[in-house]
Amino acid sequence: MKKIISTCVLLFIIAFVFSTHAQKKVTAPSDRSTVQGFRKVQFGLGLGLISSTISGDFDEFFYFTSAVKVGVNFGTYLKIRPAKIFAFQFGVQLATKGMNVDEDETLDFNVKINLNYLELPIMFKFYPYKGLNIEFGPTLSILASSSFYIDDEEWEDFSDAYLPIDIGLGLGVYWEFKFGLAAGLHYDLGLTNINNEFLDNWDWEGYYYEREDMPMKNRTLRLNVFYYF
Repeated sequence: MKKIISTCVLLFIIAFVFSTHAQKKVTAPSDRSTVQGFRKVQFGLGLGLISSTISGDFDEFFYFTSAVKVGVNFGTYLKIRPAKIFAFQFGVQLATKGMNVDEDETLDFNVKINLNYLELPIMFKFYPYKGLNIEFGPTLSILASSSFYIDDEEWEDFSDAYLPIDIGLGLGVYWEFKFGLAAGLHYDLGLTNINNEFLDNWDWEGYYYEREDMPMKNRTLRLNVFYYF
């Protein structure tokens, strides 16, 4: 697990250095390239607040419903805008996802699932009016680390419970200001059943479950802020 996290951090640093180099090259006085007043290539940094959960029939299998978990995402981005009305944005970001389940009248313990991902989003951005833009595109997520808690006690047996790769689709709406700041909402819909061994060959209160019985998929809503140089 430490090797995975170290690799993710190394990839993040490499992307940061590469993006910085690209930005310096574009903004040099002799190489500056613009399209109708805006730059064709921009480097950016981003930070966001995540509201995440994991979809699944938890109420049918375990008599509880999944609740949201608050997390963060941050990363570096490279935006290429060949025309006024559209652009492509490539990112390298870290995101903390998962879900929480609180104790209630049907459940006498609380559950916490923490999933930390290295994400590689590729977004197509459409600019219908001034700084307003709508983005959509795929995201490849690589699981860097995970943990499973019951009543704040970590269960080590769940280290391989989730698939290491997740593929999703993202849709967002943003407003970009002329001085480089951008803010908006982004929703990610996970397409992969990340349930690897979480519900594989389980016997729960006399019922036998396999992985295919309950697909688990990431769902996240994000409030993001970017700054483009």
